Amino acid sequence: MRVELSWLVLFSAVIVLPGALGMGALWIRTRSAHLLSWFLGLACTVVGCVALAVRDWTHSEAFAVLANLLMSGAFLFYWQGVRQLYGRKSLWLLGTAVMGWAAFGLIWFTAVQPHVGARIVIVSAVTALFGLGMLRTLVQHFRRSRWHEQGLALTGALVVVVGMGVRSVLSLSVPAEIDNLSVLALQTALAVLIPLSSVWLAYGFATLHASQLVLKLQALNRTDGLSGLLNRAGGERQLARLFDRLNRPGAGAAAELSVMMLDIDHFKRINDTHGHAVGDEAIRFVGQHLLDHLRPNDSAIRFGGEEFVVVMPHTNSLQAHDAAQRLRSTPMVYGRDAQGKALTLTVSVGVTQCRPEDASWRDTLIRADGLLYDAKRLGRDRVVLG
Repeated sequence: MRVELSWLVLFSAVIVLPGALGMGALWIRTRSAHLLSWFLGLACTVVGCVALAVRDWTHSEAFAVLANLLMSGAFLFYWQGVRQLYGRKSLWLLGTAVMGWAAFGLIWFTAVQPHVGARIVIVSAVTALFGLGMLRTLVQHFRRSRWHEQGLALTGALVVVVGMGVRSVLSLSVPAEIDNLSVLALQTALAVLIPLSSVWLAYGFATLHASQLVLKLQALNRTDGLSGLLNRAGGERQLARLFDRLNRPGAGAAAELSVMMLDIDHFKRINDTHGHAVGDEAIRFVGQHLLDHLRPNDSAIRFGGEEFVVVMPHTNSLQAHDAAQRLRSTPMVYGRDAQGKALTLTVSVGVTQCRPEDASWRDTLIRADGLLYDAKRLGRDRVVLG
């Protein structure tokens, strides 16, 4: 029976190994922190399986403690990897503290006061805790439309939480002295559940990573590289989407959409006097200036050259005019020249609101462009409402 268990855990290690190697290869190519965490977790599972097999051959409880810590620690790496993927703060300090208490408990119930049931409860509870943290993070970022991308990781985490939770509860009734058959049954549960769930999660993590790459590519496709704002194509899609909402039945007070079009005054003079690199800094500054002063629901677009568009949902023209005045009146220092003199710029802005007679968002934008032209004609550095 012992030979069968040792070969079972070695077989589990062989199953997990390709996933660990694949995740390691992905990390080497991308140097992404979440891939490193997942690779370390899978590596812990492989080494933990080998340690469990060695324990079965040598009857050394030290290898059992090592195997349990490695397999539980794997899920700490999995959890932190998921948090890193979604840009959440890592909880390594908390996880390390939990692992430290687990190590103390395992050593205590192995060397000082031997109790198999207590060791099983510790390992199962800690693994379930990390699995629950991972499940919670995945649920927080779950989107029904992306079930095919998130489903594998979600179900894998759920299996771990339920499986280890049940194993922990069942182990509460285990006495300090336990028969070999029961030990074998509980060890087999550990040897099978953790490696198989790790393989399942490895596929889930790879899918999550791929989906995040797709999202980043989509973001790059609609983002202007210089200003960090939406590019023209992405901005037009946003305008079309918001304009369509205005025509939905029962839109009510939400059926207000204002647009401002702004232009950097004398931008050609900036390029001619200071060079195109400084001109790029001016565009970059205006992009950040817009992001700093607009609301989260507003959309800022670099429409072309030195021209920008701001889309403000749930906003009437007077509110948009006030926002434009605040943007314009705030001092805009985008750099310094060779003599250390501050380089400043001003903007001209045209502001309008979508009207019932507008056949599409293009009519609104054409009107905003005309108002921007009026602001230029009237002397620049001003806001014109229409």
